[in-house]
Amino acid sequence: MQTVEPTAELRESLRDGEEIQWVVRPHALGQLLGEGAMEGAVSVALGGVLGGIAYVGIEQVFEAPSVATAAGVVSFLLGFLWVAYKPPLRFLVGTTEYAATDKRILKHEQVTGQKLTSVPLEGVQDAEYNIAFVENLFDVGTVSLDTDKGYDGISFPYTPSPAEFTRAVSEATQQSQTGHSPGKYTPSDELATAEPDAGLTENLYPDEELLWVVRPDRTTRLVAKLPHLVYKVVLWSVIVGTAAFYFADSSAVAILAGGLVAGYLLFSGGKSVALEFIYGTRQYAATDRRIISYSGRFGKGCASIPLVGIQDAEYDISTLRSWLGIGTVTLDTGLGYGTMSIGDIATPPVVAREIGRLAASGVAYRPATDPSDLDVGDGIASEPPSDGLRENIPDDQVVYWVLTPDHGAKFFSSLAKMLTLQATPSRAIDALKASRFDTTEYALTDTQLVEYSGRFGRELTGIPVEGITGAAYEMDYIESRYAVGNVTVYTERGYEGFTLEEVPNPAAVAREINETANAHRVAKHRDARTKTDRGETVGASMATGESGVPAASVRKRCRECDSRIDGLAAFCPDCGASQPRPDRPESGVCRECDGPVADGDAFCRYCGAKAPAQRAN
Repeated sequence: MQTVEPTAELRESLRDGEEIQWVVRPHALGQLLGEGAMEGAVSVALGGVLGGIAYVGIEQVFEAPSVATAAGVVSFLLGFLWVAYKPPLRFLVGTTEYAATDKRILKHEQVTGQKLTSVPLEGVQDAEYNIAFVENLFDVGTVSLDTDKGYDGISFPYTPSPAEFTRAVSEATQQSQTGHSPGKYTPSDELATAEPDAGLTENLYPDEELLWVVRPDRTTRLVAKLPHLVYKVVLWSVIVGTAAFYFADSSAVAILAGGLVAGYLLFSGGKSVALEFIYGTRQYAATDRRIISYSGRFGKGCASIPLVGIQDAEYDISTLRSWLGIGTVTLDTGLGYGTMSIGDIATPPVVAREIGRLAASGVAYRPATDPSDLDVGDGIASEPPSDGLRENIPDDQVVYWVLTPDHGAKFFSSLAKMLTLQATPSRAIDALKASRFDTTEYALTDTQLVEYSGRFGRELTGIPVEGITGAAYEMDYIESRYAVGNVTVYTERGYEGFTLEEVPNPAAVAREINETANAHRVAKHRDARTKTDRGETVGASMATGESGVPAASVRKRCRECDSRIDGLAAFCPDCGASQPRPDRPESGVCRECDGPVADGDAFCRYCGAKAPAQRAN
């Protein structure tokens, strides 16, 4: 496999201590012909549609064939270049790199902007390749990574020597190690941090430490969003105006219809852009527990992703944003965790690298307040539970608080959204009916979060605290005047989340749900490490399922070639060597973890202990 030297931009995306193993570039001419043919066909079709609309619309309305022809040609070229410019530009000045480090598999693309995607080695199960017709002409292929559940897939098109590339990925994957322990993290000097707003710090729980804060520049964010808004307004106003002229045969009707569409799009799309520019206080923060996105002043909202749910961070810098010196960082998260994009920030490679370092550091596993010692309920006006709710909560559970929706605030919020064309009248009517008939209650106990309704029939929904991955809140301007908002609860796979609607002090509610979930999460990890340190059976738990992980999903090492294989495999798929089954006794057990071992084993395949064999009892 022919490797190349990494570019400076790729090196900038690496974490401290991360080492590049190899870098490969795709076949440039094959990529140009393969991608150019597909995108060329799409661009011709798009250009033809836009050119035809422009020609017909101007010729029908203004009866000026020469002007219509010129407008049609310009529209065709714009539509064509909108799609087809990247393949030739990438061939001439772009750089695409496929790399493996001791921690990740990466794909770095740079044309007029930059984009980095990656998969941690522990998330890669296998690699496979496919050779399409165009790729076969150049002896290249597309390599795809098979990943564990919760990890995003990634592919590497037009890769030279795809079979060798696939083997190299498998070799890099076999060297990876999993597992986290409490660690340390210090922000890099390259990261320019900002002072947090008071509203942001109010969302931190007592034992949470704020590490750094970044915020998008409002001026560059406005400049970055305006071209798309203008393009959308012009396109749809021309389309609607042309259709109106065709059916009404009136220039006045066509101009009126196009003007109405343009006004609506400018109001609906431009309103949020303008308000964010004038009043926006969006901030993105990293703590030793999670990554937080906060916005305040004109309405408020706070969302977060726990560090334990973050697999990696990627960035994308478009052409325009490259000129403005900003970009977007996207978090790759596990199953059950939400998604988050950190938009229009400066130095996105640095921010993505810092998030990856922070998530991999293990700092999230440092000791937390024990669940039994949590001080829950501060700042929350709890109400007494109804008799129906009390009957559905076991006596041994401690109720922290009970809340009911504020239907008056919900009605006025719905009414304001209806008047500003953001909601239909039915929403306000539903809110009015709910104020009369709804009896929903939300309760947080030491073991579960409950939603109960019991006027016309009864309905109870509960989520174990251990199944909660996070909580986010949002409140619009009207809701913020009433100090109420919606809290959305995110859960692990297998649990169904719900939203606490129009509850008082949503910031405190979301904060305490997050704090409680984090305390249980850290305690669960601590107990698991304690069991491992005590040498409680690991091999037996693989067969019996006592570890909480299905035996079929456990991975182990082949005793001959050290490949990662299925925990119940009888033979290694790589070398064919027979494998001892964990559910049948062998000649002995490991002296460290009690896993089944043979007398000739040099290392335990479950805990890695050297010379593990000891005589069975």
